[in-house]
Amino acid sequence: MTCKVATAEPDTPLSEVTAHMSKSRISCIVIVEQDYPLAVVTERDMTRLASQLLNGESAKTLREVMSPGLITLNLEASCSEAVELANAKCIRRMIIVDSEGKLAGVATQSDLLRAHMHDLEFQKNNLENTVTQRTQELHELNKRLMELTHIDPMLDIGNRRSMDEQLKKISERARRYNRPYSVALIDVDHFKKYNDNYGHQMGDDALIKVAAALKNTLRSADSVFRYGGEEFLAILPEVGVEGAAIAGEHMRHAIEALQIEHEFSTTGFLTISIGVAEEVIETPSIEFIIERADNSLYIAKANGRNQVSFANNTSDVHNAA
Repeated sequence: MTCKVATAEPDTPLSEVTAHMSKSRISCIVIVEQDYPLAVVTERDMTRLASQLLNGESAKTLREVMSPGLITLNLEASCSEAVELANAKCIRRMIIVDSEGKLAGVATQSDLLRAHMHDLEFQKNNLENTVTQRTQELHELNKRLMELTHIDPMLDIGNRRSMDEQLKKISERARRYNRPYSVALIDVDHFKKYNDNYGHQMGDDALIKVAAALKNTLRSADSVFRYGGEEFLAILPEVGVEGAAIAGEHMRHAIEALQIEHEFSTTGFLTISIGVAEEVIETPSIEFIIERADNSLYIAKANGRNQVSFANNTSDVHNAA
């Protein structure tokens, strides 16, 4: 929109208007009365009027030649509205008025189209940015949903589904590349008595602390999962049974170091028992390695708890100590 608009009062003689337009090289002039637009006189209009004067017609004022019913558009209107109105009325110039109806400027058809294209480009960019943002948000939501389906919400470690997927991957790798791995089955000692004595809220708090300690003790390549209730399972890639037993001792000491009071424990504090087993590389089997780890855990508990037992590949069980 052009704000500097050539204007003239309706009683201005046509000769003055013609001279002004010629001198200033302007193609139109807006007829206003007390700043309110009444009509538009274009270069074509003046040429026609000049021809009439040459044919002997008397000189006239702008009021005598202006056409009534000027079409205007408010400043607050959108570019698309202006383009639609200009096309519908076949108007080359649009008179823009403010909220009081006073002249604010003139917009040509080229101005309107240029502004409309800019507006469309702006909307396109906004839409692309919105789509990109929504796509990113959807990606984050899907990622979070995937995490929620694989993470125990209370303990913030892997759940059984996540454990099963990880065991399947590592078992396939063991079969394909002949690489060892071990698992450690972990049970919180006398946890039912702990719950009965201290309450379920204290029991949940204790499990949260145990899970965090186990996760922080293991290597970054290792994983720990909630196996069920107060039982956990750790997967230890590239580790034989002896190394896994050492890792088990580190976990056992980490839980002892928490010093969580337990009246019914022989140590006076919460402890864990651990059963460790190594995969049989020649015939890897997820069910068999967990069964042997479970047997080792049973021996650890039978021998007094708060200890690590491990099974070698012939199913013999030994104490880590």
